Amino acid sequence: MNDTNSLGPSSRVWIYHSNRPLTKEECTRVSMETAAFARKWTAHNQQLMAWGGVVEDRFVVLMVDESRTGASGCSIDSSVHFIQSLEQKFGLELFNRLLLSYRHGDGLQTIPMSELQHELQEGKLTMDTMVANTLVSTKKEFDTGFFAPLKDTWVANMV
Repeated sequence: MNDTNSLGPSSRVWIYHSNRPLTKEECTRVSMETAAFARKWTAHNQQLMAWGGVVEDRFVVLMVDESRTGASGCSIDSSVHFIQSLEQKFGLELFNRLLLSYRHGDGLQTIPMSELQHELQEGKLTMDTMVANTLVSTKKEFDTGFFAPLKDTWVANMV
């Protein structure tokens, strides 16, 4: 599957936040490998209707439409092993949940969550700053709220 248009709005989403921006070459290679993984991803020997790719040069995303075949524990484990292989191959950290990316000018800025209060005090971030909401769990949420004002995301609970 080359795009997410065939996936239903309730499709499940996993977002892996990179500790750094990927280079253009890395984006191409990681996107190709993630798409290839999604095309052959199975649960109990049943093909999953899935998509995988890189978003905003920083997020590796997997989506599965479970209306036909649900992702099982084993299939989810295989996706985790795949993401771990990307970490090794490209020197990335994709399981660090203590990172925050936000819109800054024409690009993204990534900071450790431990710097959130400081960034707010310095005025680099406000409650209206668009941040990556990496906890979205469905395609609909991803399409409508992957980037949302800080005040409307889980990050607001950290302020």
